Amino acid sequence: MPGVTESQGEIKKAFENGMKELSPGPTAILIVVSPLRFTDKGNKFFQDLQNLFTHESFLHFAILVMVRRNELTTGNDGDLMDIKYFMETMASPELQNLYKQCGKRIVAVENLCSTSKKQEYASEVFAAIDKLGGGYFSNTYLEISSLRKQVEKRTCDIS
Repeated sequence: MPGVTESQGEIKKAFENGMKELSPGPTAILIVVSPLRFTDKGNKFFQDLQNLFTHESFLHFAILVMVRRNELTTGNDGDLMDIKYFMETMASPELQNLYKQCGKRIVAVENLCSTSKKQEYASEVFAAIDKLGGGYFSNTYLEISSLRKQVEKRTCDIS
């Protein structure tokens, strides 16, 4: 693959082997980010993740989990801001792009709270996973990888 270092190639191969071993595979990919701390480094990591998968189908199975929920307040009154409003109006352009690429699937959680509130957040995350429809990412990933290899082989055979 052009532009892929040996270590990236090794990571990709290990990932593909892992996906085969996890059959039928994961039903969701959770991307955990902090709303006010999505930096260039975080954006580069996400770009590297996209390069690892070599296609964007994994985003059909991705859910953003926004931590530090308590940092998003509407002002002096301390009321929590709606996470979707924040994402569409106040998040960095890179984070907004990631949000859109994930199908605007997002759950906001706070880890500095009571156990019962943490259980509520966990239920929200599981509900978001259930809304994905029960597909398995590994099936999609492996099918696309197989098709891509077939196309590459045909291209080589034609040349």
